Amino acid sequence: MRLTDLVPAYVRLLRDNEAEVHIAAAGKATKFSQILSPELSIQHILPCVKELSSDSSQHVRSALASVIMGMAPVLGKKTRKSLEKT
Repeated sequence: MRLTDLVPAYVRLLRDNEAEVHIAAAGKATKFSQILSPELSIQHILPCVKELSSDSSQHVRSALASVIMGMAPVLGKKTRKSLEKT
């Protein structure tokens, strides 16, 4: 199994119907992104993070808020600047 094989599984966890699963997965978003290339993180993880930022569960949003700033260095300066424009 390659690292890239884990990406779809992690994305499924981030998009799971259960808030408890979202919370656990969101709390590991930075750590998971650190083991991926910035490109993979941007393509697969960042869209899920954006979705979770408006999740109906305050606990999901709170778990995400506690790790989201740690993603900035992972994504890189060039990426951050392009995201600020959106």
